[in-house]
This record gives sequence, structure tokens and C-alpha cells, in this order.
Amino acid sequence: LSQKALDQVAKRQSIEDRWLEDTRQYHGRYDQQTEAHLKNERKSRVFVKLTRAKTHAWEARLSDMLFPTDDKNWGVRPTPVPTLSAAAKDLMKRVKAAGPEVAAQANQALASGDPQAADALAQQVNEEAERAKQLQAEIEEADRRAKAMEREIEDQLVETKYNIRCRDVIHDACKLGTGIMKGPMVSNRTKREWRKVTQGERTLHVMEVVNDPRPEYRRVDPWNYFPDMSATCADDKEFEFERHLMNKKGLRDLAKQPGFLKDAIRELLEEGPRETVPTYLAQLREVSDINESLEPRYHVWEFHGTLEKEEVELILSAIGDFEQLQEIQVDPLEEHRVIIWFCQNKLLKFAPHPLDSGDSLYSIFNFEKDDTSLFGSGVPYLMRDSQAAVNGAWR
Repeated sequence: LSQKALDQVAKRQSIEDRWLEDTRQYHGRYDQQTEAHLKNERKSRVFVKLTRAKTHAWEARLSDMLFPTDDKNWGVRPTPVPTLSAAAKDLMKRVKAAGPEVAAQANQALASGDPQAADALAQQVNEEAERAKQLQAEIEEADRRAKAMEREIEDQLVETKYNIRCRDVIHDACKLGTGIMKGPMVSNRTKREWRKVTQGERTLHVMEVVNDPRPEYRRVDPWNYFPDMSATCADDKEFEFERHLMNKKGLRDLAKQPGFLKDAIRELLEEGPRETVPTYLAQLREVSDINESLEPRYHVWEFHGTLEKEEVELILSAIGDFEQLQEIQVDPLEEHRVIIWFCQNKLLKFAPHPLDSGDSLYSIFNFEKDDTSLFGSGVPYLMRDSQAAVNGAWR
């Protein structure tokens, strides 16, 4: 997996070079060769910052359309043709259509001196009418539950700052061409509660810290997201990697989360980081005129993809999870989608994929889609020639 991750990093180098040029253009800086040439020739290095203004205009427009501040861009409603509604409407039609006919038959039965037949017909109509009322009540209950679920989802999205995260994704898409959202995940939050404790005849209130699991969404830095580079659409990718650049504090925070192997993290803390920071960080800091060097970081990789049955058995045997080992399907047609965290060739976490559907946790949003790649084009790339023409004319 380490080698596969490095292969995806190498394959995406051309896209990162384009992103770096987009970032320089966004900040009003020429590329290094042009800037050096203008400086040596003592020519004007003025840069008309049209790209930044256009990028911000697109970002504001998309944010207002997709995530309005005074309304939701989603809702929960019963389906347009629900089964209950169809059954109720059909029954009501039958009751209304059969009403005059049954009434005529009842009057005929009374006229012929057969009151029992008339009562039976009336009872039949009353039963169907009662059934129609029950179905209508079930429809109203379904609508009430849909509204209650909508309120609950809205509350959870507000707590996870979903709209803010999505606006950050829109910013990445407008600037680099690609924005990435990760979720839904479960946050390992805690909260404090006062609980009653009875001691003999006394009742005390004791504060306790309890778990409060909530759904969570997170914006992923496009520079640290490496999908299957051979895929041209989201459905084609077989795996994806996310790189987490961490210091010792970050590793210690990982050890507090469920599922992570504390012994492996302890060994990493004793070894120290082996790799330097990626080169793109120094290049981005140079664009902002920050020349301070960065301290080495741990490159913690998060892998989402499929493994063969033998590979899963090997990992579960190594970590001693024999209970999960017995549940593995023998059928070779069965996919084993997993999530693996590793760093410096040490396994930090192994877990099955959380979604039964097998869908990816990563959602990719492109400003302008590229049919040959998962990564799209942003505003700086699309107006590259326009910006160069304006700069040249101004100089």
C-alpha cells in the first residue's frame, strides 16, 4: 500500500504543477521563469489581479445558489406516488363510486322485505369508508414523521457546520478546479450531563462525561487526496488514499480514537518522522513570501479500497481479531472493502468500510469537469490566456 500510494503521488505530479501555477496566478504572481526574466531585464512586473476577482465572484455566486443562508437546499417529503396514497385514493374512489349503487341495492332489499341484506350492504360501505380513513391517517403520520426527520437532519447538519464545510469545498473548486468532501463519518464527541444518584435517603446530582456520537463532514485538502489516477469518473476508481501530515500531538490524538493500535503509535513516537514535508508546501509558502523551513512531519496514510480475502485474513491474524476473522466470506466474488491507516510501514488501524452500499466517503466536486481525469479545471486555469493578455498589454 505504501508503494501504491507513492505511485499515485507520482502520477498526479502534472496536475499539481498546474495547481501551483493556478495558485500563483490567483495571488497575482508570475511563474518563476517569467518573474526571473522580468527581474533580470529590469522590466515591469505589474500583475493585474483579474483572476482573484473572478474567482471570488464565482465562489460567491455558487455559495449563494447552492447553500443559501436563509433556506435549505434539501428536504424530506413522502414520495410523489407513495403506496399508501395510491391505496387510499383507490379505496376512496371505490367507496364514492359504489355509494349510490349500494344505496339503490339497499332500498331495493328493504322494498322486497329483506332488511338483513340491506344492513349487510350498509355494513360493507361503512367498513370500506373506515379503512379509507385509516389509510388517510397513515399518510398523515408518514408526512409528520418526514417533517420530524427533516428537523433532526437539519439540527445535525447545523452542529457539524455542513454549510461552512461546503463553502470551503466550493472555494477549492473555484481556485484549483476540484473540491472534496468527506462523509458521513461519526464524530467521537463527548458531552457533560448531570445525573441523579441516590445514596440512601439522599439524592445527589453528579456530572458525568458521556459519549455523544454525531454525524460529521469534513473538507479534504485536494493536495492530500490521491484517488485511483487511472479512473476518469468517480464510479471507476478502485481505491483512494488520503495523506495526513501530523506532528506528535496529532499522533497522540489518534491514539485516543477507537480502533487505533496504541502500541504502533507508541513506536512511531519513539522513532520520530522519517520523511520531510512535501515540496508543494514550500512552494505554496514561497508564493506568499514565507521562506521559513518546515519541521518534518509524519506521513499518515488512510487507504479506502478492496483487499483480497487472503490479505484480510493475514491482517486480522496479525492484530489478533479472530472474531472478525471467522466472519469473512469464502466466496471469491465477495468484495472486502476496508479502511486502513498506516505510517512508516506500521499498521495503525484496520476497519471494514462503514457504508453497506460500498459507496465512497469522498465526494468530488469539479468547477469544470475534465473527461480524462477525476480532477477538473478552475477559474485561474480557464482564464490563463486572458490574464496573460491583460498583463502583457499593461506592461
